Amino acid sequence: MKFLLFEDDKADSIFMKNVLKGHQVDVYEDFLSSDIHFENYDFIVSDYFLKSGTALDIMNYLNSKNSNIPFIVVTGKANDVPKLFLNTFANTIILSKNDDLRYLLQYYINFVKVNNKHQNTEVDLERNLDYELLFKQLVHDLKNDLSVCKTLNELQQDEEGEEKIEILNMIANQSVYAAGKLTDIMHFVSKKLEYSSLANVFDNILTNEFIKKHKENINITGDVDVEINVISKYYVNVILKNLIENSIKHSSNNSKLKIEIGVENAKGYILLSVCDNGAGMNHETASSLFHEEQSSMNGSGIGLTILNQIISEHKGIVSVKSLEGIGTDIYIKFPK
Repeated sequence: MKFLLFEDDKADSIFMKNVLKGHQVDVYEDFLSSDIHFENYDFIVSDYFLKSGTALDIMNYLNSKNSNIPFIVVTGKANDVPKLFLNTFANTIILSKNDDLRYLLQYYINFVKVNNKHQNTEVDLERNLDYELLFKQLVHDLKNDLSVCKTLNELQQDEEGEEKIEILNMIANQSVYAAGKLTDIMHFVSKKLEYSSLANVFDNILTNEFIKKHKENINITGDVDVEINVISKYYVNVILKNLIENSIKHSSNNSKLKIEIGVENAKGYILLSVCDNGAGMNHETASSLFHEEQSSMNGSGIGLTILNQIISEHKGIVSVKSLEGIGTDIYIKFPK
């Protein structure tokens, strides 16, 4: 793959060339150089802060040329990058300079490579991919799975006999779940996976290893055959599955847990709802549940932020109603 790297610090330039070892990397300090032919590159990588400006200036220039080259911002100061940046430009992702950079960067490259194989096939607006959202979702899910495996591994070291075998089986199952998520996303990107209807989505969710143990506590009502045209059913599956999992995880008493999933086919919009009788939360927590500032809920805040991005990117609106000790109702509204 051919990479165009904008970096004005020599040490950082050497670092990035090492990270991208095995690929062709051409380095420029100034993006205004007249001898740069952007169209010759598969990816553009840039530090956010440059002597001649910022990565935002590069993206504005590319946007004026109607360029859709995947753009990767690698910075040690991710918090200084305006949030507007990601909302303005497609095919753009921000990564931090840390020990996971090579690993995360390779996943993103693979996503783009798989999609490029199909860029000459028929246009399907429902499957218009957002690399950043897919990438964030994958990293978040895998981190959760690895965290569970790490915790279980620590527990099994103090156990013997049947208890030890049971925990080892749980670790094996969690690894299978992680591998399944990778397979599902790669199949979706390569256009081998899609759901024919919302009913098909619900069938898939209820076969999830974690959720199916609570299947008798879940009730689905409404028009499950309705068509949602602004968002892929794959993403609907991701959204609902995560919300249902959160309802189960944060229930104060799983034996009395009730989860109501609704599909309302109204005039001009479709309303999806996930309502439970779990622990609930106060108004302050509920109001920030789907935003970056929310970091409680045993680490689920980041995942819910990703869901909010998926929803808003597809013209949807999410709202939360919750009372402590009573439960939580989450509503997602999509235009027809």
